[in-house]
Amino acid sequence: MGRKKLEKLWLSLLQDPQNLSNKQIEDLFRARKKLGNILFQLCGNFPQKMEEVKNYRIRKKELSQLPTKGLWEMNKRIQESRNRIMNSTPKEKIPDSFFETPPLDYDETILAELLRERGAP
Repeated sequence: MGRKKLEKLWLSLLQDPQNLSNKQIEDLFRARKKLGNILFQLCGNFPQKMEEVKNYRIRKKELSQLPTKGLWEMNKRIQESRNRIMNSTPKEKIPDSFFETPPLDYDETILAELLRERGAP
């Protein structure tokens, strides 16, 4: 069962359990381990995610004050730094996290968003 369907069933269980069909109850029961993992991730990451959102908003407000050219130059420096690392380090030595999307509150993420909002190339 997909995550979206499982989330929908979980919400139905919380909001309107008496109207769940026998099949929906069986589906929830079969997926209880997966559901437990999803809930653990949501609850366990909640404080960290809220802090990330708070930091994102503060930093976005700060960076929004800069002219587009300044944002573009900052973004260019970040990309050049990443390229230097990729060119000077064997690929197998670079951690997987290097290739993942940066967190919401990182300058790299915020700069890309602001440049996209401003229609900059």
